[in-house]
Amino acid sequence: MVTPDNISQLKDAHFITRLPDTYDLGKELKEAAITQAAWEDLRPSQENPKRAQYRAQSFIRTLYGQELRFVVVHSDQLAERQQQSLLRQMDKEHQVLQTPLKRLQAERFACQHDAESAITAFQKQQKWKWHVCEFTTEEETYTLPRAKRGRPKAVEVRQEAVHWKIVTHNLRQDEQARKHREARLGMFVLMTNHKDATQWDHRRVLETYKGQDAAETRFHLLKDPEILDAVYLKQPRRIEALVTVFVMAILLYGILEWRVRENLEKEETPIILPGKRKSKKPTGEMLLILLKTIQVIVLRMEDGSTIRKVSDLVDENVKRVIQLAGYDIRIYSG
Repeated sequence: MVTPDNISQLKDAHFITRLPDTYDLGKELKEAAITQAAWEDLRPSQENPKRAQYRAQSFIRTLYGQELRFVVVHSDQLAERQQQSLLRQMDKEHQVLQTPLKRLQAERFACQHDAESAITAFQKQQKWKWHVCEFTTEEETYTLPRAKRGRPKAVEVRQEAVHWKIVTHNLRQDEQARKHREARLGMFVLMTNHKDATQWDHRRVLETYKGQDAAETRFHLLKDPEILDAVYLKQPRRIEALVTVFVMAILLYGILEWRVRENLEKEETPIILPGKRKSKKPTGEMLLILLKTIQVIVLRMEDGSTIRKVSDLVDENVKRVIQLAGYDIRIYSG
């Protein structure tokens, strides 16, 4: 979506999309939001402790030659998930550090300069993000091996030598790096050409962006290999016709899901999904799986007419799905 060609083509149409985190502009805007700290709290219209709490602030910047509005959004739930991910990264790094540190401490050096050079090389080699450690060098005396075999004489004096070793101290989390990262958790950047903040305030921009999921999440159905792998079309008009059929099918899929969910909100008993799972927000996919269990018997008469009859083995739970969708089981035999 965020490419020079797309931005240029959409200059005469309104859009709201997310700025990828790989853009340096996104990092700059997050830093500006932290520095400016002019957050507007976007409280949900219905109080629900489980719903995410958002806050936002806007900036005007130029991208690919067009002046656009960028909304930096902070989500407490996203920040919490990223915080857990950060803690896992720090724990993993702490575990990974143990082996190279033990290996470094096991080495011995002929002089202090060699030991200090090894510390410098080790620090350059290790890519530590979340930990710091202190290193010192210590002189150590050791006994040289005997030059002759056999039992040593009682008056024999063993020769000693000196080498140097590295000692690590106080391996700990880098508090400055951790606090710097935590201050930036839970933020993402939306971009839009709706620059009128009066008509398009922060809440409307965010809700419009989040509302796109209702349509976009259904397009994965069109990418199912079982559907696409069996389709071979060359003529553009046939491709357009097939796309139209697919879009209509997705529309009906969404209507089925929406009707069932809306009517379930008025009832206390949830739907029983495959696997004996209870749900008051079944997906369209699960509803179709239930409806596929309906068996229709077709009788062809001698006069060429047909009679359709629904099997008596239809589960009551499946009949309820049809009723929640606003229909009757007779639609299968009508």
